[in-house]
Amino acid sequence: MKRVHVRLARLAAACVVATTSLVALNATPALADELNTYVYGAGGSPYLGYGKWVSATSGAQENGYMVVGDEYCDGDNGIIAALYVVRSGEWTRVNLVSVRGCNSTNRNDMKATVPSYREQVRFRVCKLLPDGTWKDCKDSYGNNNY
Repeated sequence: MKRVHVRLARLAAACVVATTSLVALNATPALADELNTYVYGAGGSPYLGYGKWVSATSGAQENGYMVVGDEYCDGDNGIIAALYVVRSGEWTRVNLVSVRGCNSTNRNDMKATVPSYREQVRFRVCKLLPDGTWKDCKDSYGNNNY
């Protein structure tokens, strides 16, 4: 009986360590070379388009770029993406790119100094309605590696 209690105690301790490690990993933004977000219609279908942020020594300022693609022929709807960094304790938008039109893409190079090295970013991709409304936005987070 004593062996069972010792084994259970060890198992419980291992579970606590594993759970703590997983929580810590999930709470920390990943170092990101790029963040990709795919946009779907209501109920998960159809595929509408995508947004992509690339943190790399590319783009006009060698500080990465953002690109969006509208992959669905649905009139004046489109895809919009924004990149945010924290300034004075609040998320502040530093770059924006949008596109409308069947199978169209648009790219926007990042500014020379934003985001800075190792700075945390929020990348938001949304459906863009004909009246300019952003809908069903998805956020992803990372850190600028470059």
